[in-house]
Amino acid sequence: MPSVKHIAKARQRYAMVPVLDEDGNQKTVPVINAKTGQPKTARGGRPVTRKLTREDRDNPLPPRHCDYPACPEPDKVIAIGTPFKCLSIKQQFGGRELFRHESCPSWNPWEYSNSLSARISQIQSMDLGSDGWEGEDDPGAAAEEVASAIEELADEKEEAGQNMEDGFGHETSASAELKETAEGLREWASQVRDVTLPDFPDDQCLECEGTGSIGDGDEATDCEQCGGEGTAEPAEEQLDAWREEAEQAIQDELGNSPV
Repeated sequence: MPSVKHIAKARQRYAMVPVLDEDGNQKTVPVINAKTGQPKTARGGRPVTRKLTREDRDNPLPPRHCDYPACPEPDKVIAIGTPFKCLSIKQQFGGRELFRHESCPSWNPWEYSNSLSARISQIQSMDLGSDGWEGEDDPGAAAEEVASAIEELADEKEEAGQNMEDGFGHETSASAELKETAEGLREWASQVRDVTLPDFPDDQCLECEGTGSIGDGDEATDCEQCGGEGTAEPAEEQLDAWREEAEQAIQDELGNSPV
């Protein structure tokens, strides 16, 4: 993960303008090697310099904004004096920075990287919505949604491998690896889709144990809980235990990523 820098207080920022010499040209200074204390030189002995700039106090910049989707601050503004954190992401050409309030959660891997490991981590972190499961088909539907996300990733890897082969005109070690990754992802998706789930709680009334009556012989009376039917909706504690077991079964399969 790229390093996160924590800043105690956000300060007012200003636009940067060139520092000019008497002739109106931008001033330059030599770049010093931190290890030797001597000016740096490029190939051929040419001195390395940098151009001087300064803050233009007449041109204040707008405040930074927090990129956390659920940021509670108005317009997600990082106000002056507010602690915040910064994530610097290096890229092949240049880079970019992300900002969040110190009080907001830090970044997940898939929020700053499109690597395979980050994408898999995102899938493994999908909300299964188990709190809302009320019917026996709900866990299977959640598993299907996750399996579909895995297969989408497999499609991307397979397509990338095929594009590489089309570009070179033949299979390469890299294209073969991508297709092997896709195959492994599809097998993983199948395992998630076919996960063994616990049985839905039966409708036997717990109060009368399905008999429909309370007591023995002539003193037996109809069970008030089920109205003498012997069946009733599963108790909430039964549903909670079922939800927890079903969710864990899916999570266990999600933990078996092949890559």
